[in-house]
Amino acid sequence: MIEALTRFGRALRDEDLDAGPGRIADFCRAASLLPPGELYWAGRATLVARGEDILVYDDVFRRFFGSPPVADRPTPMRVRLVVEAERERGLASPVELLRQKSFSRCSREELAALAGLMAGLRLTLPSRRTRRFEGTRDGRPDLRRTLRRSFRT
Repeated sequence: MIEALTRFGRALRDEDLDAGPGRIADFCRAASLLPPGELYWAGRATLVARGEDILVYDDVFRRFFGSPPVADRPTPMRVRLVVEAERERGLASPVELLRQKSFSRCSREELAALAGLMAGLRLTLPSRRTRRFEGTRDGRPDLRRTLRRSFRT
């Protein structure tokens, strides 16, 4: 059965329908899960990406498996979407709202709150040992060793 479905996918590709290996694998999986009468819809859902490809798909399906089931075709539905503008909702904490807000748009209370938050930040950098400080125990540069190594290069 998989060989026939793969040949069907290749025929669709020969008719310039975008039926790559991934879509054909999805079609084979869908066909194995559905009853045999649903093969047309399994292929149409997995192999057809654009509305203008439906006629090509129907033609190739008719050549391979006979006529597609006409009685089971659902009537096309028209859906009308009404999109409302999103309203700003207060779901975030006041501190989180301040993270994204520009300083120029902050009130005096918000600026005071920001100053308190920034005072709590640690801004010290961790100390890092470099080669110049390796030889001493008190943290001063070992100038003698540094000069000796510089003469080598």
